Amino acid sequence: MSHTIKPLARIREHSRAGVLLRERFFEENAQAVANLALRYAVTLAKGGKILFCGNGGSAADAQHLAAEFVN
Repeated sequence: MSHTIKPLARIREHSRAGVLLRERFFEENAQAVANLALRYAVTLAKGGKILFCGNGGSAADAQHLAAEFVN
């Protein structure tokens, strides 16, 4: 079973790196995220719209995000 230790360690290392990256992002950008969320909410409350766009994989991300706002 020793052959499973290295892949598991790599998975845990990748997970920790992702957590640290997200923590750093939100520590540095929490206010900007809150401001954007408020701007989106006000725009939609006033009958406005939010457009998402992308090319290739980003188009799929944009479509998914737009669907989240609709649903």
